[in-house]
Amino acid sequence: MPLDNLAFPLGSWLDATDQDGNDHSAALVGLEFEATFPAENTAGSMAVGLKDAARIRVRVVKNGSGGSLTAKKAVRYSTTDGEWGQVVAGHANAAYQKDVHLVDPLVGSVPDGKLFYVVVGGVTIAKTHTTLANAISVGDRLATENGGGLVKAVLPGTPSAQDAFDRAQATIAVAMEARTTSQTDTDTLVYVLRHT
Repeated sequence: MPLDNLAFPLGSWLDATDQDGNDHSAALVGLEFEATFPAENTAGSMAVGLKDAARIRVRVVKNGSGGSLTAKKAVRYSTTDGEWGQVVAGHANAAYQKDVHLVDPLVGSVPDGKLFYVVVGGVTIAKTHTTLANAISVGDRLATENGGGLVKAVLPGTPSAQDAFDRAQATIAVAMEARTTSQTDTDTLVYVLRHT
């Protein structure tokens, strides 16, 4: 798709059904678009650490979690037949959870049943976890913790080959800004790695 040829604007969500009750989510869910992530947010101030606009890749998904989802947090997909990668089941609920994506950083919150974007590649803003055991340096790989916040990905002691592989598969982004252990639940510029 051409750059910025979006189904609806970044920073917004869309009703899955139109005013006549027709469900148009099937035509949109799963579609991916390239967009420009603005260096300035809607309030006109600079996005955290971003000096110029950057390209990102987003996917339209549906919130099927039963509750609201928070911008900048990692979400996991439904495991119901035909819904994986298209319907979100909730925020990431485990450490080093695989196959997750970050909610559009400009959207605020997303009510249940609405269509919205997740970032599947490129520059975006993510929230650090509410507890950081390790400081984050620029270039560190990041993984999820319960609740959808991100932490520095580390290998335990002497990992098995399987542990190392699983942890590598669960890294979803690279830090573009450093964070101390006291900078919890903090907006952080990241580069999302394209896995799925």
